[in-house]
Amino acid sequence: MRYNQLLIIYILLNLLSVAPSCLAQRIAKVHGQDTYTVTIDNPISLMEARDRCINLAEAKAIVERFGRLVTDISVVSDADINGVSTTAYYDEITSSAKGVWIKNTKEPEISVIYSDNKLMFTAEVWGEAREIVQAPVEFKWSILCGGTTRSYANKTFKNKDRLYISFQTPKDGFIAVYLIESSDEVNVLLPTGSNPPYRVERGNNYVLFDTNLDNSFRPWSMTTNRPKEQNQIVIVFSTKPFDLCVATRRDSRRPDLISSHDFKNWVGNSMKYDPNFCVAKDVITIINE
Repeated sequence: MRYNQLLIIYILLNLLSVAPSCLAQRIAKVHGQDTYTVTIDNPISLMEARDRCINLAEAKAIVERFGRLVTDISVVSDADINGVSTTAYYDEITSSAKGVWIKNTKEPEISVIYSDNKLMFTAEVWGEAREIVQAPVEFKWSILCGGTTRSYANKTFKNKDRLYISFQTPKDGFIAVYLIESSDEVNVLLPTGSNPPYRVERGNNYVLFDTNLDNSFRPWSMTTNRPKEQNQIVIVFSTKPFDLCVATRRDSRRPDLISSHDFKNWVGNSMKYDPNFCVAKDVITIINE
């Protein structure tokens, strides 16, 4: 009888020691290179073109290391036809890199060639990537300029235009929102003060920074002293509560400001240890008229 008990304990200990390695996600060093071409028919800023080229190179490096992830998702499409609201459902097959970029191990190298009225960007990247072993949470979001409905979806702001963000998630979770200035400094837009990440529930339509819906929001207006400036809006989401980025150097005059270095390290470490930690970003343009 004692022999059987020892055998069971031995098997359980072996199972416990094997289980974590079976569920572990691979993290690997990757390297990639790709190009992106801007034509006169493609009105895109140099910053956006540079970022797209880097994103393509990162995706190519991940695909070469981990392969592609093919997903079949149900898409909901709302339409208003002759005054009648209609909802359509259809399946969409998507293919994406089977991994996420965690951090750079070396700064990307960018070259630009002008020929035949075209700008050809080439990006070479080095970094660490994590293999995706489950489909990421596909939340929906869009930038709104000056208003809180879909008709205000716009990424070009005039000086002092209010910023709103439409957000919806298929899973309960937590979010934080950041603004990366052209100076490479990072502003914390949400949460404010010492508050934890903002809690969101699946299926709800949120309009972030609309103080009429939630008085805990802080109103944000996009401003610049230059004729034109481009910034990035970054949303981070996880199904689990997460620690916020802590500034190693804090300016008492701007307590919501953190350095780009601190922010990038925080994002990289969060993605490394939280498989549900998602990052989405987009570029906005602010015009001083």
